Amino acid sequence: MNAQISTILIIIHAIFGGIALLSGPGALMVLKGGRAHRTFGKIFFYAMMCTSVLALIISNLPGHKNLFLFLIGIFSIYMVGTGYRYLSLDKLHLGQKPELIDWILTLAMALFGLILFIGGIMQFLGVWVLMYNSSFGIVMIVFGSFSLLMVREDLNGYRGKVQYKNHRLLMHIGRMVGANIAAFTAFLVVNNKILPNILAWLLPTFVGLPIAIYWSNKQKKIKGMKIEPKS
Repeated sequence: MNAQISTILIIIHAIFGGIALLSGPGALMVLKGGRAHRTFGKIFFYAMMCTSVLALIISNLPGHKNLFLFLIGIFSIYMVGTGYRYLSLDKLHLGQKPELIDWILTLAMALFGLILFIGGIMQFLGVWVLMYNSSFGIVMIVFGSFSLLMVREDLNGYRGKVQYKNHRLLMHIGRMVGANIAAFTAFLVVNNKILPNILAWLLPTFVGLPIAIYWSNKQKKIKGMKIEPKS
């Protein structure tokens, strides 16, 4: 693939990334479930899918090989993919079974999380310094841990182990906020000229995580949503 085609792909990747950066917060700020929310959400979903798939391609191009761009692409596809899919998994508490695409997304993330977590430990210990310096292993461990925790959430849900009837909304909110975090992380890391690298990688998570917790807690407080244990 020649340099001109590579440049075109990078430009398209950046355009879709910019659309995601604008539409994602838009979906979070407007009335949830309303027309504007659905419109912003669809734009964000398709923009993130496009920019993430392009990230996978670009990260393997000669002269642009970047393992972490590839991993962020996988992370983003999982977040928006499961965030979208959970809207259809609305009866897990009644025995609904996940579809093949759900298992593919979850198992891919399980492998991804293990690679990040184990690789992060190796990098932190200086056994395998892949990028930046050994302290970057902290970033890998953090993202690997979050990945494995989300896989655990998926597996519990697939087995019907949910605490709330609106489980699908709780997961949808968490995953879409996570996708926003991934988008802002990629933007900040690529354009960062001031912050320490480790802070650029983790800052969007520190900001986005409280937002996810806030909206999830709000949904959990809706009367009648908590599933009471059978006596």
